[in-house]
Amino acid sequence: MSKILLAHAVSPIVNTSPPLGLSYIGAALEKHGCEVMIIDGSAPYAEYDIESMVDEIARYEPDLIGLTLTVSFALHTYRLIYGLKKRLDVPIIVGGPHATILPEEPLQHGADIVCRGEGEQCIVELVDYFNGDNPLTPFSKGEMALQNILGISYKDDLGNIVHNLPRPLLDNLDILDFPAKHLFNKAHYFRDESDSARFGNMVTSRGCPYGCTYCSNEVFGRRWRSRSPENVVAEIKRVMEMFGTRKFNLMDDAATIDQKRIMGICQLIIDNRLDIQWTCVTRLNATSPELLAKMKEAGCVNISYGIESGNPDTLKRIKKGLTVEQAEQAVKYTDEAGIECSVNFMYGFPWETPEDICQTTEFIKKISPYVTYIQPGGVLTPYPATQIYNEYREEYGFTDWWLKERTEDSIRSETDEPLFQRIFFDYDAIEQNWFNYPPEIIKEIMRAADVVGRHNLLYHAKKLTSNPILAAIVREVIYTLVKLSRAIYRINPQAARVFSKPFLNIAEKYHGK
Repeated sequence: MSKILLAHAVSPIVNTSPPLGLSYIGAALEKHGCEVMIIDGSAPYAEYDIESMVDEIARYEPDLIGLTLTVSFALHTYRLIYGLKKRLDVPIIVGGPHATILPEEPLQHGADIVCRGEGEQCIVELVDYFNGDNPLTPFSKGEMALQNILGISYKDDLGNIVHNLPRPLLDNLDILDFPAKHLFNKAHYFRDESDSARFGNMVTSRGCPYGCTYCSNEVFGRRWRSRSPENVVAEIKRVMEMFGTRKFNLMDDAATIDQKRIMGICQLIIDNRLDIQWTCVTRLNATSPELLAKMKEAGCVNISYGIESGNPDTLKRIKKGLTVEQAEQAVKYTDEAGIECSVNFMYGFPWETPEDICQTTEFIKKISPYVTYIQPGGVLTPYPATQIYNEYREEYGFTDWWLKERTEDSIRSETDEPLFQRIFFDYDAIEQNWFNYPPEIIKEIMRAADVVGRHNLLYHAKKLTSNPILAAIVREVIYTLVKLSRAIYRINPQAARVFSKPFLNIAEKYHGK
């Protein structure tokens, strides 16, 4: 039996729930007979630094270490690798979105092998390889044996980087074991009953067939594949039994692409009389009044749509494949079905004028009666492997921006940020200013932030009281506090964080309600 340690690096950025990628890898390893431990250094109630995390991993004495890597955690993961290399002489395997997109980068930062794409089958074959019983080839520590494992990248004996052929995508997702969330330290996520929702994240499909220019989907690809309704509902029941969870979040890129399938999931929830609430993310053109009515009956309480822009030209240029008219119709249908509607907008595309951003702001005002919550933030981030990144990185000089060292004060975290940034806007992307925005663009983005913030304040106020008059008063009180935190931030960012802390603690109390 192999002892496998899976980990997510410690970072100021918070993982509000157990990472599903590690959960699936852990399940595959357990099924293969391995002893598995998972450490999430960025869990809400975990209190690690790099040194203490390395200490805990070393005490476990693993035979192999697997780390997940996303762009936001890249530097933190590389720091963890450096720390582990000083203490342990065991293989370090890195997978996840960022590793798939840029497999050479983690190898240059100390990783031994990179697993590209879906990792459940790959990690099992790597365990067999290091155990010496790889069924694909006689055991050898040389690179010839590794050449038979699809979807990995590594350095050969001469230090040359080798990229094996890609691993085909899984067609039948039902063969996967349910995510092994029991392998996470529950105390790092769970302090009261409302926290049980943190274990309710799940994916019912993989892949996205659309080609938005700001998005990359290298791990799961552009071919959409789904789990059966029976398999999905079986996992819901399992999580309910293990963690008491009654709130679920379908994290699919577009959960309702196959409307017949989601209808089937809804009917099984109804037939099994499951007392749950659930949310999902989907496309504006992937719903209908009939489907929304069935989703409402099955406990769906919120749908999140990515509208991105109220400017028709921008929607075409980002290849969204949608119109503002479709967006308006979808949010109206959702509201009429009695389902809360959340939407996302993006600002700061390099071609946008102040008038373009203003058009988006006016569209937000137009649909606001039908929308419960508008995601704050949304300033364009040039993620690697996206068309936006490839097209503009040389012009604006933001190549490899995720490797730039930053002070901890400049990193936003869920539990340590000024009140105005939590309520109104994540200002990080503006401060990074990857596209060198002129003052007039920043002014329009900030105006959009104010409109979004004012809209969302009523949502937050209703978390505190159901009385509409009192909610309106609370809204104005919060708005005053928000403006005060912004004024303090301009003088002293740390003082603004201290000022905001008690109010954010109150917000956390009502987080799950």
